[in-house]
Amino acid sequence: MKLKLRLLYKFFCIIFLFFYGLIIAGIIFPVLHFLCSANKAKSKRDILKIHWLKVFSSIMKLSVIREGELPRDAALLISNHISWLDIIVIGQYLPVYFVAKSDISSWPIIGYLSRQGGTIFIRRGNKKSIKETAEKMIWVLKQNSNIVAFPEGTTTSGNEVLSFHASLFQPALLTKSVIQPVVIQYEGEAKHQAPFIGDDDFVRHLIKMLCLDKVEVRLSFLPVIKSLGKDRHTVSVEAREKIYEKMGFNKIDDLQYERRNAEDEETNDKLHHLLTEMNNNRSIGQPLYTVSDLFDFYKYKTSKNSNTNNQQLLNNNFMSLNEINNPSDTGFSFVDDNKN
Repeated sequence: MKLKLRLLYKFFCIIFLFFYGLIIAGIIFPVLHFLCSANKAKSKRDILKIHWLKVFSSIMKLSVIREGELPRDAALLISNHISWLDIIVIGQYLPVYFVAKSDISSWPIIGYLSRQGGTIFIRRGNKKSIKETAEKMIWVLKQNSNIVAFPEGTTTSGNEVLSFHASLFQPALLTKSVIQPVVIQYEGEAKHQAPFIGDDDFVRHLIKMLCLDKVEVRLSFLPVIKSLGKDRHTVSVEAREKIYEKMGFNKIDDLQYERRNAEDEETNDKLHHLLTEMNNNRSIGQPLYTVSDLFDFYKYKTSKNSNTNNQQLLNNNFMSLNEINNPSDTGFSFVDDNKN
């Protein structure tokens, strides 16, 4: 009976909290924007957001052990992702803008609060959306604000760290912002209850978490990554490795494989454009060029299928091919179709 009453009390507190959040986002934020200067309004919004998340943390009975130093300057914080609780765990300690999947924008109440709170939404697989997201991230970092991104792109059970989307690191490199890995580890009973994965329903998961006496979490801010002279793939692999090691897992066996095969939209565009141009120049009756022809040229400085025009085209693009094939630069390498 006591458990039910306590759960009911917590649930009503959550309802009140969301109502309070709607007042903050829908009334107080616009008033601040109207009455205060841009910097002052931002500062007051940040204070209100942190306050709201601290109240949320209190209701959820989050017991957080924090390790490491918070960023002193504008930073891109890179974290593993286990649950929607991650946002409360990190956001209650410093003013941040989160990068989240676009689906959340359409969630009732939460979507509105996220939009008003400055969340940067990304639609994965959509190049235009990815570019727009990068531009927004650059703007936020230039405003000396912090960004939290979950480069795995989804949540996990906490027993692994999925491959990172390297494109999320590019805005930090362009703005020379600090890149700091963050590790979230749920402990005790929460280790098995906190993961929000698969087809989990938010309300049901919320109630499940409210039933716990406390939610134990270890939040670790790791040393910043030195990114000078490094590309986004190198930095993403390094960040993942640091998070992986902090979580106490064995050394990542697939890091070298990932470094050589990491997704690179820009490089794939360059490769596609070159192949298209070669196929437009090919002689009548000549078969379509494939990646193997580019591989042959990179390896032997010639391609058995290339005519004079395309041989010159390949010569002109040799530096691009070298860049594409160099895993330390782009994380992409050719696959020889002729090998078994």
